[in-house]
Amino acid sequence: MNVLLIMPDAHMHKLRIGSFVKSMREAPLTLTTLAALIPKEENICWKLVDESIDTIPWDFPADLVGISVLTGCATRAYKLAQHFKGQGIPVVLGGVHVSIMPEEAQKYADAVVVGDAEEAWPRLIQDFKQGQLKKVYRSKLLSSNELKGLPIPRRDLQCCSGYMLPNTVQATRGCKRVCDFCTIPLESDFTLDRLINVL
Repeated sequence: MNVLLIMPDAHMHKLRIGSFVKSMREAPLTLTTLAALIPKEENICWKLVDESIDTIPWDFPADLVGISVLTGCATRAYKLAQHFKGQGIPVVLGGVHVSIMPEEAQKYADAVVVGDAEEAWPRLIQDFKQGQLKKVYRSKLLSSNELKGLPIPRRDLQCCSGYMLPNTVQATRGCKRVCDFCTIPLESDFTLDRLINVL
């Protein structure tokens, strides 16, 4: 099975000289962690694309496309989703924006992941392999203790030379503050009441 995972380009923090592109930020852990959550014996061929440094492989023979969506690149993510769905390839959307706006994201995807992917993504992959993909996968919130058991990200699938800081690690997740401009508190609590109170 071929799975294409994409982070759409947010058009920021890049150094470009001719064909040379280097992201001036740390290597994201999103796609490498998603790949690591599925045991290698599942025989999945992964293709990870961070569009800020990679080119979208429009002709990759994907069986499934997963796109991680930040609010700043949601429009681009939806265009990518429409392209691959137009090719007859099932598309899954997840990420912060999808967790906050799942109804919007569902218009562009075959399935959405709401919340952290660590618990939902393996279920989604198994359902897909059995031809039983659901429309929505909601994940339970992870405690800080549960972060200990996360697999090592699959950096072997990532273009590490494309980042200023290629060997990133995750020590904590979330934030206890509730800043009015930030989506992190909303992503951690998916209730409408919480959204109204923060806004």
